[in-house]
Amino acid sequence: MLLPWAVLIAALAQQPLAAPILVSMGSLTVLTLSFWGFIAHLRGESPQQDAARLTPLRWAIGLHGVAAGCFAALALEPLLPIALTALCLSAGLGWALLSFDIRAALVLLAGLVLPPLLTLLTQGHQTSMLLACLVAAWLLLPATPLWRRRQAARRGRLPLAPLTHRPPLPLSTAEQDALKTYEFVLNNISDIVSVVDQHQTIRAVNDAWCRATGISREAALGRHNNDLPGFGVSAARVEALRACLEDGKQRTIRGTFNAPGVMGRVLDTTFHPYVDPVTGTRGAVRVSRDVTEHEVALKALLASQTEQRLLLEVFPGFCACLDAQLRYTFVNERLARASGRSPEQWIGRTVAEMVSPEKHAYLQPLVKRALQGEWVRYESPLPGLNGGPQIDTLITLARGTDPHTGEPRCYAFGTDVSALKQAQAALVLAKDEAERANRAKSQFLSSMSHELRTPMNSVLGFGQLLEADAHALSATHRLYLREILRGGRHLLALINDLLDLARIENDRLAVSLEPVVVAEVVDECRFLIQPLSERHHVQVVPPTGSAPDEMVLADRTRLRQVLLNLLSNAIKYNHKGGTVQIRWARSGELLRLEIQDSGPGLSADEQVKLFQAFERLGAQHGAIEGAGIGLALSQRLLALMGGHIGVNSSVGKGCLFWVTLPHTSLQMPTALPQQMHSPDDMALAAAAMDRTVLYIEDNPVNTLLMEAMLARLPGLKVLTAAMPQDGLALARQHKPDLILLDIQLPEMDGFEVFRHLQAADSTRDIPVIAVSASAMTQDIERGRRIGFADYLTKPVDSQQLLHAVMRSLAPH
Repeated sequence: MLLPWAVLIAALAQQPLAAPILVSMGSLTVLTLSFWGFIAHLRGESPQQDAARLTPLRWAIGLHGVAAGCFAALALEPLLPIALTALCLSAGLGWALLSFDIRAALVLLAGLVLPPLLTLLTQGHQTSMLLACLVAAWLLLPATPLWRRRQAARRGRLPLAPLTHRPPLPLSTAEQDALKTYEFVLNNISDIVSVVDQHQTIRAVNDAWCRATGISREAALGRHNNDLPGFGVSAARVEALRACLEDGKQRTIRGTFNAPGVMGRVLDTTFHPYVDPVTGTRGAVRVSRDVTEHEVALKALLASQTEQRLLLEVFPGFCACLDAQLRYTFVNERLARASGRSPEQWIGRTVAEMVSPEKHAYLQPLVKRALQGEWVRYESPLPGLNGGPQIDTLITLARGTDPHTGEPRCYAFGTDVSALKQAQAALVLAKDEAERANRAKSQFLSSMSHELRTPMNSVLGFGQLLEADAHALSATHRLYLREILRGGRHLLALINDLLDLARIENDRLAVSLEPVVVAEVVDECRFLIQPLSERHHVQVVPPTGSAPDEMVLADRTRLRQVLLNLLSNAIKYNHKGGTVQIRWARSGELLRLEIQDSGPGLSADEQVKLFQAFERLGAQHGAIEGAGIGLALSQRLLALMGGHIGVNSSVGKGCLFWVTLPHTSLQMPTALPQQMHSPDDMALAAAAMDRTVLYIEDNPVNTLLMEAMLARLPGLKVLTAAMPQDGLALARQHKPDLILLDIQLPEMDGFEVFRHLQAADSTRDIPVIAVSASAMTQDIERGRRIGFADYLTKPVDSQQLLHAVMRSLAPH
């Protein structure tokens, strides 16, 4: 820069005004250089501040060029060669400035060229015109690449080089190797990396960036960030980049891009600020990472958590979540409302802060057990809302895991069981009431049975005694006696049916299943029912076409009871001259037995009510006797034996009752031959024995009847006692061979008397037979369990009594 001025000073030395001009030019040069140096080393806080500070420097350079041009013009006439040389050298200074600041160089060139050209043109010499053309051509020749560079900078929005730019120094071999290593690493990472300067011009990109954008590295470098289609044009990314360049702080954003290689993918982009250590310019490194899978998983997790929270909120109960420190991390609205607090007042607090010390001491071990993986259930009351009744809750504690930290969690689920508790209390109350009613019913049945059996014992007992001496009675009296016995036995059957029904309802009736030949039971029932059929003039037709050896698995006594009930109904509800048919046949694993009558039949409505207890279908208004419990009892007895009962009927066509029972092919057990004794045989047996029987009974009528029955065994001595203590004294005194003992005795019942007999050595081995009107199952079972030799219920059958006495007196 000083060389052209040295030449110009030599030329101006020939002029009279050389000294002032030299002083002026020297001062101007020193000021320009000083101002240039100051501006070149002063950095602003932003590129905009740097550009604003370069403006006055450019004006100073332009003024320097104008002054040099003017001085050159003044020297054209006398020293034209020297002036042209100075002009060319000054122009060379302008071209040198192009590498630093294009605008300053252009201003300097304009200041140098315009004054000499104007001077030459105004003088009008041909030499001047030729010189002007040569100078213009010389200036325009290098201006062509300058113009091209300027247009390229405008198209690419490239900033002009700063004034302080210096050409880079050549790299050493080690530095070149390190640079290649950095480039290799950068191009082989999966993250998308790009570098932009403070003017948002792209300076470097890696291979991942090129694949993602579909733009080659050559096409991207030197272009402005916003000129790249489909990448980095979102407002959020532009703002993040701008903020990073301005304040030098790192920024991170997440979003989707529509670039070809990352279409629809979610990227996390981090803007890392940097400062060039050589030039001091600022820039940013953008690193984008594909987090689509993570975003999808995160959204799924958030959706799951949202759904879980929703489920917990709508759960019809109380929900809470505690961490390992027993701190509440979640409480649903229902629990918060029940406690009178908001959920925010629960979150973050410990159990110890929310409940009483006693409750905390109770809950702490339960929660710890739940955190160890155990399912814990317990009941806990909650205070009622607004002073209402307390809420009984059933709480379940279960272990869970925090999805973010993986730490254990304890989930508590509480269900309002107040209604259940009330129902349970009502159920217990109802059960107690039912048991109390059942006990009352059993007591009533026992009392009724005892009260009915006691007089029935006299009626049937003395009737049997009269029947034994019927030959001494007239025909009319024998008829009377027969009706007395028939009525008594009917009442006895009714009492027994009621007791059986009560036993079944109380699950106290046991059946003994064994192979039973159907034909034998049917023949036995036909024989027993014959008097009834003759009285009603109904014929019971012998079974035909049925296999005589078919067997069923049943209780023989109960099966006979069922068939007698069905045959009795078929006869009683038949018409005079009617018939009753019996048949059976095997059907697979079952045997079906049918009883068909020729009676009036039943309607469909009547068949529905048929097996209900005490339902007689209007027959209670007629002359046919009955209580309506026979079919209900038969149905329950068959159910105990694994069978079923039903009816097929229509009005006017009679009824067909059917019974099904399990068929069996098992052989019947061989029965031990039983010695059947006639009264004469028993008398002979008793006469051969000199035995004593003690009868303890407080009812004198029953005592009289027992003495009359036992009188049929001549040689048998009978002792009686009305009071328990008298009976015990007679037993100790006479040591009888057999004791007949009533159960319902004053001061001491029969069971207590039996215990006293067993306690004494002198009476322990005497057999005792209970003879009682207490015919309830529990009484009979109790008597056999404590050691009675037999248990006979009143009214006593004389033949049954005599056989029981003979068995007990027989030598063992």
